[in-house]
Amino acid sequence: MPVNEISKRELARMNHIDVVDLPFHLRLASGAIAGLGYWLLTYPLDAIKARSMSVPYSERLSWLATVRIMAQEGGWRAFTRGITPCVARAVPACASMFATGTLCSVPLPCTSTMLAYCSSPRYDCLCHNSGCGEGEAEPVPIKGEKKKG
Repeated sequence: MPVNEISKRELARMNHIDVVDLPFHLRLASGAIAGLGYWLLTYPLDAIKARSMSVPYSERLSWLATVRIMAQEGGWRAFTRGITPCVARAVPACASMFATGTLCSVPLPCTSTMLAYCSSPRYDCLCHNSGCGEGEAEPVPIKGEKKKG
């Protein structure tokens, strides 16, 4: 998540616009950067874990011993073998996930059903965040729901 937010801010700054006004294709690029960054940083650790788990439990070595053996047998490539298909999948998947998640986080109009949740301490009311729970706006009734009052 931090890489996505940092890249969105940087893309907005480079285009002289606010992050909120970032076009969809730049949101996709930001998500792709985040996915790429995640896998580039964590894939070597995943390779170590996979190597460790491929050995029977009774023969398992320590983490550092596994790293030493991998480095001796295959050099740095031992830690990156198989990263290409992983990144090829992660870039479009993360691009679409982060861009869609960002678009879905835009506040929705307040409904009277949301107002009912406002009284519950479990939900920090979506309505209060948009203002209608505080008397600043009238809630929008859900289709088929009768307007109170």
